[in-house]
Amino acid sequence: REIAEEVDHRCIPLALSTLANGVAVGAILPVMPLFAQELGIAPAMFGVVVSAMGVSRLFCNIPMGVFAERFGRKPVLLVGWGGLALAMAVLGGANGVLALIAGRLLEGVCTSAQTTGSQMYLMDISNMQNRAATVAPVMGAWAAGAVIGPAIGGVL
Repeated sequence: REIAEEVDHRCIPLALSTLANGVAVGAILPVMPLFAQELGIAPAMFGVVVSAMGVSRLFCNIPMGVFAERFGRKPVLLVGWGGLALAMAVLGGANGVLALIAGRLLEGVCTSAQTTGSQMYLMDISNMQNRAATVAPVMGAWAAGAVIGPAIGGVL
């Protein structure tokens, strides 16, 4: 068995954008209970708001893979990045529970596009010897964003 080859440096911009996505998604989390309280949202409905992102990711991962196969990885990635910016704007300007749910659903669709598109791209550029080393920076970036984002959101 050969030792892993060097990391493919084409994964670095993807890791940086994934870090930014993780920070954006995480930064909203500490603020969401404040939104819920300010808007008078019941705890059960707040649970729906929180879970909306997971629901949309659950139903969008496979279709995003199909879109990435049909239209290419980059268009799916661009939809993910641009759509996440829109989702953050929707969440930031939410004035009711439906806007929060819509923002979280869009957030899930767009993170699904970003993660599916990036994973497929990483599989395209890697080989058996460097696959783990190529995927690890992107996965690590998402995890770092999940740590950094809530810390930033909590301070703000």
